[in-house]
Amino acid sequence: MEMAMQTSYGVVSFDPRGPVKNWQRVDKINQHNNRAEPLPHCKEGAPLPVHLIGTGNLQSDIRAKMLAHGIDPDAIRKNGVIGFEVILSASHAFFTDEGGPEPMKRTGAWIGAAIQAAERIWEADRIVAAVLHLDEHTPHIHVFVLGLLLRTNKRRPADGETWTLDARVISGPGQFQRAHDLYAETMQPFGLSRGAERSERKRRPYSDELAKLKRRKDAMDQAIEAAQIAKARFNDLHEAEKARWQEVHREQARIVNEAEAEKRKARGLINRLEVERRRHASVVVKFQAASERSQKTAARATAFRHALRTLHRRSTRERGGGAAAGRARRAICAGGRTRRSIRSQRLAR
Repeated sequence: MEMAMQTSYGVVSFDPRGPVKNWQRVDKINQHNNRAEPLPHCKEGAPLPVHLIGTGNLQSDIRAKMLAHGIDPDAIRKNGVIGFEVILSASHAFFTDEGGPEPMKRTGAWIGAAIQAAERIWEADRIVAAVLHLDEHTPHIHVFVLGLLLRTNKRRPADGETWTLDARVISGPGQFQRAHDLYAETMQPFGLSRGAERSERKRRPYSDELAKLKRRKDAMDQAIEAAQIAKARFNDLHEAEKARWQEVHREQARIVNEAEAEKRKARGLINRLEVERRRHASVVVKFQAASERSQKTAARATAFRHALRTLHRRSTRERGGGAAAGRARRAICAGGRTRRSIRSQRLAR
């Protein structure tokens, strides 16, 4: 699928500072156009300025043009308009491969057409200088125009027609629109369109583009610096947090180890308690057995005493307390001693 070609425009730009009103500004324009000093926005190794019209000394050319028309350059009233600087150009894409094949050939043809357009707009006699610059982002031509006007002096009509300077010839009502229209007509064969009428858009020098790029670069550098600072802070916080968590993990490990040691101690104590419980249970069993035996012995002793009292009462009632009663008591006592010796032996075992 073919992409629609980008629309390119013919560009006519008047100096936004307004008309030139003093020779100091004329000299500054001449220095800029001649590249008397290196400019940061110019391409290294690009062709030098080409003076299509004029000698390269703008003030000298202006004075010569004025004298040729009978105007004294030094008699211009204070704050009077000397002339105008106009820039002729086109969209940047027109001078590159984006505009089609053979951009150099197309640029050469545009240069000739641009001079023709300037002469058509302001007439050749008013054009003092035309300087071609190919060392910036977009090729362009600086044109210096005088507001020459041939008219009759109303106060001295006998003098006939004389030349004078009148800025309205260049900047009067409708003159800027006329310049745009005639330039667009001349550029039409190149496929260049006229810009929107009364548009607020102005030609932006490449220096402005470089300044804009520099601002973007500075903003990006600041953003990168801020990001690096934020990263450093994050790393510091991360290291601090990492150290804190390591300390927490060490404390947790210490607590776990202590808990394991306590657990082992508890298991040992439980084992010892279990042994003591079993030994105590054995002692309890033996004690219960001995208690049962003691109870049985106490019961037999109680029965023996009861029998003895019974026998004593019986013998007393029968009054036969002689030898038979004595033998009976001795036999009972002997039996008691025998039983006590047997019980003692059992307890000893």
